Amino acid sequence: MKLNKYRSLFAVFTLMVIGMTAYESSKQFLLPDLSLWESHAITIGFSSFIALVIGNFTLNKFEKLFALREQAELNLRRAHDELEAKVNERTRELSVSMKEAEIANRAKSEFLSSMSHELRTPMNAIMGFAQMLECNPKEPLTETQESCVSLILSGSHHLLELIDKVLELSKIEAGHMSINIDHTQVLDVIKRSLNLIRPRADKEGVEIIDQTAGRDFPSLWTDGTRLTQVLLNLLSNAVKYNRKGGTVTVTCREIPGQKLRIKVADDGPGIPEEKHDYLFRPFERLGREAGAIEGAGIGLVITRQIVEVLGGQIGFESEEGKGSTFWVDIPTSAKKIENAANMDTAKSAHNMINARGEESA
Repeated sequence: MKLNKYRSLFAVFTLMVIGMTAYESSKQFLLPDLSLWESHAITIGFSSFIALVIGNFTLNKFEKLFALREQAELNLRRAHDELEAKVNERTRELSVSMKEAEIANRAKSEFLSSMSHELRTPMNAIMGFAQMLECNPKEPLTETQESCVSLILSGSHHLLELIDKVLELSKIEAGHMSINIDHTQVLDVIKRSLNLIRPRADKEGVEIIDQTAGRDFPSLWTDGTRLTQVLLNLLSNAVKYNRKGGTVTVTCREIPGQKLRIKVADDGPGIPEEKHDYLFRPFERLGREAGAIEGAGIGLVITRQIVEVLGGQIGFESEEGKGSTFWVDIPTSAKKIENAANMDTAKSAHNMINARGEESA
């Protein structure tokens, strides 16, 4: 229907133009002696023939172009429908996979939590009996027996530490970690952490350098106990993976965004660049599994998750042979005050809008 309509319009238009042109030409040059009706007859016949030939020739091309266009539109529409169907199907598959992963993750966390509790009871019993054997003055142990009991206690402490970390990780992943946010003095956290790690550092022959003492810092808006746990884990790693006669340096400074950055730097062997991406993966010890240094490979995972729960960030810099530097950024109390002020401003604006609405009503 559309093509026939275009054909008729085009033929009429062409006929009019060519007819007028032919009439003028015949009148002035070709047929000057013909009468008026003879000129009109010749003009109409000639122009009709030319219009029919040219119109058919041109419209055939238009028909092909329109046919090609309609076919292209049809193909495009079909491709669009197929793509949309594939996207919808893929979206449904991803949604199902995400739900299954969430269910599996919750089941894993619940299993780890239950398993950890079940393991703690017999482990405490083993440690208790070993300590009784070690400290019984009425029946002193021989040197061989004392060595064996010492190994039992050492292995029990390590396994209990692993159980505690797995339990802690499962709590964090399940969203059951309790925190108590309040104004916290960063120097108190650093001092408490250094006092806890210093005996082990002295035993390993590692010097602790505190470059924060005597300086003034704004208070933090965080959980002091959890932050101590974070800092203690970083210090423990810095001492554990250091060298005899090495150093661990603690610094602190303000950074943009109303945060404090606490750094723990060591001059140990460092971490190869190709292993940086594996550092925060659970149970990943970067090739030290067979070494003499004990560890579970989940301490940094727990540390990062705690820092993120506290509204901070954690990062590190390390070069093989030159040591490592880990840092955490924690919000200050000024950040909390600013957020509270923004909330108060928003509430005031909301109340003003409501008040104006009531007045106008």
